[in-house]
Amino acid sequence: MGCIPISSLTNGIKSLAASVMANGEFRAPFIDVRSILPGLEETFAHDIRRLYDEGLISAVMFLTMQTPEGNPPVDKFTPFAESFRKLQELLRDCDIPIGINAHIMGGWQPSVSANFTRITRGDSGKTPTYNFCPLGSEFQEYTEKIFTQLATLSPSFFLIDDDVRLITEHYYCYCEKHISLFNSRHGLSYTREALKAEVDTFGELAQAWDNWQRESLVSYVTLIRRSIDSVSSGIPCYFCTCGFDISMAADIARALAAPQQTPVVRLSDAVYLNDSLRSLPRTNLITATQLAALPSDIEVWTEGDTFPQNRRSTSAQMIHAHNSLSLLLGCKAVKSWVTELADPSMANGKAYRNKMRANRGFYLELSRFTQTSPKYKEKYFNLM
Repeated sequence: MGCIPISSLTNGIKSLAASVMANGEFRAPFIDVRSILPGLEETFAHDIRRLYDEGLISAVMFLTMQTPEGNPPVDKFTPFAESFRKLQELLRDCDIPIGINAHIMGGWQPSVSANFTRITRGDSGKTPTYNFCPLGSEFQEYTEKIFTQLATLSPSFFLIDDDVRLITEHYYCYCEKHISLFNSRHGLSYTREALKAEVDTFGELAQAWDNWQRESLVSYVTLIRRSIDSVSSGIPCYFCTCGFDISMAADIARALAAPQQTPVVRLSDAVYLNDSLRSLPRTNLITATQLAALPSDIEVWTEGDTFPQNRRSTSAQMIHAHNSLSLLLGCKAVKSWVTELADPSMANGKAYRNKMRANRGFYLELSRFTQTSPKYKEKYFNLM
């Protein structure tokens, strides 16, 4: 059975979460994300096709780790592009949106990190080996090259991962360039140590420093948008935020968005290693708090990450509860990890898929309600 086309059915709907099936039912608002490994393209395509035909996903995206490694940086684009093009061809008659989840600014420890300017800690002056400063000229050139290349693959959309951040884990970047430009702008002469001490008082200068960090990130993602536009100006681009960076998320999402595209932020509200349902109130509070921090022009997705994508971390029932409650709070879609990253055999995600199938009617009705009910013109329910 071929996939059911949506291009002629959505009537110009921009949101991936709002796609409908041939019978008029809404699809479950799940955006499937998985790694991409050579040799598994046909297996992945079969699984994606089945989930899409059943109305259990609205789109799929593939993770690419493009953070620079080696000197000069090794070519990560070519092997990813080969597999991505194969999957596009295998799903050509499916009409499912196929996106790219791009990791670029930081990540796991490599064998050899690129010699680009790195984020500098304010307290110690140390530079984590795999987190790059958005002001670094060589890193900016690398970023421009990568996103120009990725755009030639004509993905349906981009999702920029949450490594694009300066607060969570880093607590701002105190590199020489960030400090010297800040000092020049404000007529100051702070050293790293003195500036860090002043920022820690949370006074007016701390707010100015926060604004400058935000500005440098927005400038960096504007470079990403410009690189994509050099190939195609219409490709939507969404953003994943980390919890401590939520205050910057809306500005970043707007800078990444294509013309006429609703800006999208994926929250930092996953249920990592919390298999007890007793943890749900806490996670739900995190979701609601981050929703409340975002302005009304932002479409919000929840993080349905089961990392490391097996039930030893997050049970099928737990992720079902988290996703359902997040949607009821006002999230429009779920970034859904139901395929294990390191060993992506379909058997490892069988329980997740069975849970999705068992609740198919519930998800479809929930999607229809959240997309059409007047209550969801607001970001979340007023529960008081």
